Amino acid sequence: MSALTRSAQVRVAAALALMAGAGCALNPPAGATATASPARREITAGVVQRGVHPGMSGADVVELLGSPNIVTRGADGGEVWVWDRVSSDRFSAEESGSIAGVVVGTGASVTGGVGGQGSVRHARTTSTQSTLTVVVRFDEAARVTTVSLHASSF
Repeated sequence: MSALTRSAQVRVAAALALMAGAGCALNPPAGATATASPARREITAGVVQRGVHPGMSGADVVELLGSPNIVTRGADGGEVWVWDRVSSDRFSAEESGSIAGVVVGTGASVTGGVGGQGSVRHARTTSTQSTLTVVVRFDEAARVTTVSLHASSF
């Protein structure tokens, strides 16, 4: 009879190990969501640095960057075009887990058991805001003379 008791103890221990492994669940960032505000046209510092250069026509600049937000005249009489973009990004992730277990003990004449279950939940959200300001100056012949940009992220 003690061999049967030992066999039952081994089966219970194996079942506990399986429940502990299956009972712990972690939801990966598959349920995570990221949202970004829509942009009128994709303008990045790299696009500006690669694409806009002195001598370029205003039509080519508009084709690359889209219409500017502001058009003014500089002190030298040439036009100054300004693009101002703001982007807000938000990332949310949620992790949850649960654990269940059973402890079974046997004694000389007493058999007993204790069970329990619990769960843990953790949520994290981060937000960033980025700005990009591009200033393109033109001469009287409507050709690019200078390009400057300022980017920030907070």
